[in-house]
Amino acid sequence: MELLTDFLKKRAQINFDRLLAQVESITPDQAFEGRMENWPIHSFGIGQDGSIAGIVIHVAAWKHLTLPIFIKDEVLNTRDDLDINSFCEINDWTSIVKWLKQVGELWMNLIIRLPNENYLKQRLWGNKSISVLDFIVETIEHDVQHASQIEYLKVLRDCKSACNP
Repeated sequence: MELLTDFLKKRAQINFDRLLAQVESITPDQAFEGRMENWPIHSFGIGQDGSIAGIVIHVAAWKHLTLPIFIKDEVLNTRDDLDINSFCEINDWTSIVKWLKQVGELWMNLIIRLPNENYLKQRLWGNKSISVLDFIVETIEHDVQHASQIEYLKVLRDCKSACNP
């Protein structure tokens, strides 16, 4: 019988790989299509700007900011603590994808090495307490959500191209 922790580790890798497959199917021109300077700011929407590149920056930033959840007594970073430009060039698709892969690999390595007893540990996230287990599930779902958004934007782009030759 498979432990829940082993299942989550496998599911995290599968979902991150799905996200990467979507990201790697995008050309640089497609990545920046729809980018808007005045995209509405949302407290958890760091990096988003209406483009696929913005979605990828958002996912990488989310993973980066929350890495301390796996480390005992570490405090989570906030969006004000993150200088995205120190991790990637926001106008260079290759640089953005490289950052996503690096932080995704680090994130996966941390959960792979995470002792089972740490899954129920509580961490502060903003002004609420969350278990490491709940956080991992949230992040797995986050990867799926944004992989699906990228896939949707690709289909929408293809549909527009077919309707407006």
